[in-house]
Amino acid sequence: MTAARGILRSVTRHVSRPGAVLERMNRLLGGDLPGNKFVTMFYGVLDGARRRLCFANAGHPWPIYSDGGCPQVLKTKLGLPLGVGESRYDECEVELGPDARLLVYSDGVSEACNAQGEDFGVSRLRLHTRHDQLSARRVLEDADFVICVGDSEMQKAKRELAHDRIAYLPNGVDCAKFATGDGAAFRAKHQIPADAFLALNISRIDAQKNQMLALEAFARLRAQRANAFLMIIGPETQPDYARKLRDFILANNLGDRVKILPGMRNDNPALIQAFHACDVFVLPSMHEPFGIVVLEAWSSGKPVIASRVGGLQALVRDGETGFFIDPNAGDAATDLAAKLNRFATEPELKNKIGANGLREAKSKYDWTQIGQQLEILYQRAEKNYAKRK
Repeated sequence: MTAARGILRSVTRHVSRPGAVLERMNRLLGGDLPGNKFVTMFYGVLDGARRRLCFANAGHPWPIYSDGGCPQVLKTKLGLPLGVGESRYDECEVELGPDARLLVYSDGVSEACNAQGEDFGVSRLRLHTRHDQLSARRVLEDADFVICVGDSEMQKAKRELAHDRIAYLPNGVDCAKFATGDGAAFRAKHQIPADAFLALNISRIDAQKNQMLALEAFARLRAQRANAFLMIIGPETQPDYARKLRDFILANNLGDRVKILPGMRNDNPALIQAFHACDVFVLPSMHEPFGIVVLEAWSSGKPVIASRVGGLQALVRDGETGFFIDPNAGDAATDLAAKLNRFATEPELKNKIGANGLREAKSKYDWTQIGQQLEILYQRAEKNYAKRK
């Protein structure tokens, strides 16, 4: 979902109509999702001055609308979920009255079950829209437990909410999936010598992901290390930004040392091979809510250099499981180049931090661990519910 949100931000800079936004999202995600995965999305544009909402729907549960009367389900023609296949997304407009309330929810809410196996159901959601104080804030205040996937979100929830039924539970990773990969075959396929120093970045090609900083740092590193290579892998969600990257590569004569590959599906074996082929993983993002790719790099036994931003601040321990850089600092490229060079010249440090990251991934972020913690949080939610009945 993090990737989907990022792609959405990029697409809406160039496209405004909801149907067109979903069509473009569908094309971009189609080649990036495993065959058994998809994304549902309700996307709307609110014109506050005219009090009109224009929206389109990609397989998401229909929203519930109330204007003082009986709540109604806004049934529109559903397009296919994103990533399933070619689809068109019809738009619908609704005029919002003075007492209008719109409830958009996921099926995780309507299909949530209690201890007796009863669904929460759409009918209860309809009743919820009649509440005089309907708001997302009220939902959070009423919840038997609030689970935050980001540490910063948890800290904010603890500050803002009147209760303490809040916990942090991060995203996870399948460590076994990334444990082995043929890095040598990946290097051979892309003509990277076995003894070359290879830095890797995997993320959508987008200004938020800040690959330009990686290029600027690599240009400095290349002046010191003739056998250094940089590999960037990701879908081009901002074509103009991708062109700037290629212009920089051309202007600095880096074409024989920097390789840009299109995005790979999560089930593509080449993705795991890329992690095992690299010496260090680099994530110079301007913002990063969590950073699942860091977990994937750790699970492959690779050290990381990441921006000290967003969820990465709570994920990486500087000097232990990776190195931090400040992407906004004036000397960010010089700092990143210096840290890349440390890994290139100090193999013991590279191996030590890579091993620390692998231990971190296995002990804290493997899906087995996350699943066990989630079960405990559900049990606490049930106890809270029983106390508050």
